[in-house]
Amino acid sequence: MRRSLAFSLLALLGSALLPALARTVEIVSADRLEVRRDDGQEIVVISGENVQLKIDRESITATRVEFNRTKRTLTLVGRGTYRSFVQDASGRESEQVLSGENLVVDLATQDLAGEDVIVSTANLEIRGEDVERVPGQLSVRDGYFTPCAKCGRTPNDYGVRAQQVFLYPGDRIVAYGATLLLADAPVAYLPALVLFLNDPDRQPRISFGQSDVDGFTARLDLPFVIGTTAQGFTLLRYYGNRTPRFGLGVDMTAYDLPLGLQRLDLYALANPKPTADSEDGYDIDFRVRGRGLLDADFTKSGVSYTFEATRSDSLTLSNATVPADGIANVDVTAKAEVGDFDFSVRYLDRFGPEPTGAALPTVLRRPELDIQYDGYKAGDFSADFGVTVGNYRGAVREGSQLARQGIFNVSAGRLAETHTLSFSAKPWDGTQLNLSNSYSGQFYSTGQRVVSYTVGAGLTQSFGTNYSASLNYVYTRDEGVGPFSTSIFPSYPVRRLSSVLTASVNGRPTSNLSFGVSQAYDFFKERDSQTPTRFTVNLTPTPGFPVSLNGTLEYDAFEQSVQRWTLNSTIGGTGVTNRGFSVSFDTGYDIRGGFSPLNTTLAYVADTGDTASFRATYDLNDHELDTIQTKLKATSTYDAILNPVSLDVDLTFGVSNPQYTGTQSVTWRDVTFSSQQNFLLPDAKVEPGQDNANGKCPPNASSSLEGCGTLTFRVAGPSGALNSWNATFGGSYDLLRGGWTNPTLAGQLQVTNGSNRFVAQATVNVPGLESQYLELANAGLSGQLDITPRVGIGGDVRYVRTRVGEAVTETLTLNPLNLTFGLGRNERPDAYLTFGLQQTLTFGANLPRTPLQPIVKLTVDRCCWAFQFELNPVQRLARFSLSLPAGGGQSIEFTPEGPRLPGLLSGGTP
Repeated sequence: MRRSLAFSLLALLGSALLPALARTVEIVSADRLEVRRDDGQEIVVISGENVQLKIDRESITATRVEFNRTKRTLTLVGRGTYRSFVQDASGRESEQVLSGENLVVDLATQDLAGEDVIVSTANLEIRGEDVERVPGQLSVRDGYFTPCAKCGRTPNDYGVRAQQVFLYPGDRIVAYGATLLLADAPVAYLPALVLFLNDPDRQPRISFGQSDVDGFTARLDLPFVIGTTAQGFTLLRYYGNRTPRFGLGVDMTAYDLPLGLQRLDLYALANPKPTADSEDGYDIDFRVRGRGLLDADFTKSGVSYTFEATRSDSLTLSNATVPADGIANVDVTAKAEVGDFDFSVRYLDRFGPEPTGAALPTVLRRPELDIQYDGYKAGDFSADFGVTVGNYRGAVREGSQLARQGIFNVSAGRLAETHTLSFSAKPWDGTQLNLSNSYSGQFYSTGQRVVSYTVGAGLTQSFGTNYSASLNYVYTRDEGVGPFSTSIFPSYPVRRLSSVLTASVNGRPTSNLSFGVSQAYDFFKERDSQTPTRFTVNLTPTPGFPVSLNGTLEYDAFEQSVQRWTLNSTIGGTGVTNRGFSVSFDTGYDIRGGFSPLNTTLAYVADTGDTASFRATYDLNDHELDTIQTKLKATSTYDAILNPVSLDVDLTFGVSNPQYTGTQSVTWRDVTFSSQQNFLLPDAKVEPGQDNANGKCPPNASSSLEGCGTLTFRVAGPSGALNSWNATFGGSYDLLRGGWTNPTLAGQLQVTNGSNRFVAQATVNVPGLESQYLELANAGLSGQLDITPRVGIGGDVRYVRTRVGEAVTETLTLNPLNLTFGLGRNERPDAYLTFGLQQTLTFGANLPRTPLQPIVKLTVDRCCWAFQFELNPVQRLARFSLSLPAGGGQSIEFTPEGPRLPGLLSGGTP
């Protein structure tokens, strides 16, 4: 019954609402439907124990709803709830819930009125006897509002009772005849009260300061809203030592303005000139930009446009009618699609003096019209073209006569035309014919021209599925110079001509063998400058023939010489993963550089995935063995679940220049033992005192770096785990003397348990060939530990010990170290008392002792407000901070120089 009634109601309401309002109405739940006429008005009565309606994203809950089809209003008889979404001036959306008696909703305007209403938003709860809502504003008579309603405390910590309340969603709430209540007790009367609700970047920004140059300074950015379409800041500036002292400006954004303007950004500020300037006056900064869309029936989707204008200027009070030379930049663009054409008009100009002795930073377009055709296609033929015409001013072409005369910028008109033509066909079976033509011409009012022209033709004949032959021809001509720099528009001071005919043959005699031959000839080049003939061959392995080979050869048939070749091959291995033994090699040759090294690799891949390889590199030019490398990766298959063991070894030996690099690791039960080595061996080709990437011994260790390098050992637990640890020993090692020069032992431990986290690290200097001290070099401790549910300690402590000869300096950094106590009887503490240290202590001979600078903080968090008091008795500094919902609040500091009001500096402007 209810389901069929819902469909009947949906059809009835939809027939009335959808044509007029273009809004979708859905009956979620109802019991009865009644249609009657009253004073010539048609009324639809929807009733039931739980009537639920949806209008697009909005929802209504009541026991009786009367829909006036004539006035297009919904009346919630008795108690009802109306949920909707409202937007602020910047388009941010938030949910608004209204509960009250006899709510009336106008479906056409979305206006609302009711009695004894409760309004709930993300930050506030508002109650009132009478409520009226229009888009962008909600007014309440004899109202009460508080941000503390959702905190679950009775009475609320604070609230406001007012004769009239106006709520501007997402921006501010204004109360007239307001009484401030603390725990429901009246404490103050205010004729008017404004509470900002927007994001922190929309809060008032206030800062005060003092300097020797400007004296007392004040910067105030005060937010404002104009209806539902504009918001911004009024900028107020004050400088005690400047003349004039006051500055004024605006920073605003507006939406949905006339003439299709979708967004407008405006910034303007007249700031007093700095005292260092010789004349008094204002520095003026102006910026405006916008974007919009104009309806036009002759276009596909209207005319879109953007504009931007900036100006920086200086106004002197002694001659206010003649401002100093400033620079104004204007950039306006309009685009539209009309039929198969894309039109674009751009005006980019600069007003003011040009740079002295320099080129303009960008080309000016005064204006420029660009027309592009979307393209024409008829069968296998296609064409597209474009035309650009404009008047320009920009940097002169490098090396031109004007540039040699010391002229940096030039003006000229320009007409540019581009087109591309292409045709493809299959004259007979197995043949593909392609023809193309592209042209770009630029013609200037100075009489100069630049032309780029390309003609191409290609014919490919396939012989079955495995063989083909191709003949391609490309003619290119680039010539002419223009007046502008090549970074703006192209120029070709030297004519570029090419006429290249390329012939190629490709074949696949068998399924695993393919080859290719190609030869290109440029009719404008001499015989000794032609591209060599290129031969390629590719052999892929098959199950019965496990051999792969790839080779290229470039032979200059005109000079009768080999220019270069490459060859690589692998023999052995089976399957996709190349199981079993295999040998591979690769090398090459270039007529300029000689032979490439010959790399030979012997590899084995077991069925278990274990791998081993041996690689040798031979220098074919010097006829000597260069390097030897061996790799091994293996995992134990015995008891692999309870006691998995894996091995990884990588060793490289330099033979021609004796060097050694190696890494080894063994992992057992997530514990990894590893070692790394890097050495220049004796008789290495290294000059005395030369630095190297392998590490070097101290200068007094030997006269050469031969035998020097690094040697480290490391053991570590599982990486990425909540609990982890590692320890490393090693450093620079001298093979000739047989020991570490300055070894260190370092370790790190991390433990995590719920909200508790502990990280400790330390490095110890160990005696070596060049060091004789066993001492702690540095250490660190960071984390957070809850000693009890009400007591916690946390922070970051760092210790560093440095030694120069016998002189030792120790540094202890607390950044910070805090001991915090939770106060209050509730499960969640109402306040926190913190004792902290945040400073750097330095200890050493003849260094003065730095006294401890404890910081005491008291933080009170009451859900709808927070208060913090901070005291530093050593620096004689105290700070009070109060914060309110949505980022509002302020702080004040007391210092030896006097009180300061730092304000909320985020997002501040000059």
